[in-house]
Amino acid sequence: PRLERLLRLVDIGRPRRVARLCARMRELVLAAPLPDPVREALAQAARDLAPGGERLAVRSSAVAEDGSRSFAGQYASELDVAPGDLEQACRRVLASKYRPRAVTYRVLNGLSDAETPMAVLIMPMIPADVSGAMQTGGPGQAIQVFALAGAGAELMHGRATPRRVVLSGEVPARVLEDSGGEPAALDQALFDDLSGAARTLEQALGGPQEVEWARDGEGRLF
Repeated sequence: PRLERLLRLVDIGRPRRVARLCARMRELVLAAPLPDPVREALAQAARDLAPGGERLAVRSSAVAEDGSRSFAGQYASELDVAPGDLEQACRRVLASKYRPRAVTYRVLNGLSDAETPMAVLIMPMIPADVSGAMQTGGPGQAIQVFALAGAGAELMHGRATPRRVVLSGEVPARVLEDSGGEPAALDQALFDDLSGAARTLEQALGGPQEVEWARDGEGRLF
């Protein structure tokens, strides 16, 4: 109810007021006690996903995100989270639903707060030697691969220029274009794995896809 009262005061034509209201909304979320069953589930998730204290990725997944309206960059995700910091990281991701730009974007798209509930994904942090994104073009069409050394967050946030490689749509994959440069650790095995994954995902999901990927130091593609 307290969130709803603040949301009713939002006027996107008054951005400074929106910022003040959103700050109060985030404070409410960050201060709210987590129910014991949720705390217990988070502790169990940390034990299951990081039995040796490995780092975790804590990511936003709101309803309506990445659909016909992208909400790209509107919400928070946190990387390299220690298991002991999981609760607070989850709170911060949940609270990011009430960032001013996220609230404004949602209002402009005619979506109510209730129509866009926020979930949090907790994932093992992959120790990536190379990572990035790829865009598939449909059966038999070329695949665009964008790659950076290490984790891919800088690419997803638009803060780094990736190496761009265009692959043919089959396995083994043929390189049709290559911008060159870093990362140098791109090889035929990776191109074949990405091409095969692209076709599998297209078939499973019914059409062209935009996919994030990472390869760890043992050569495993995620």
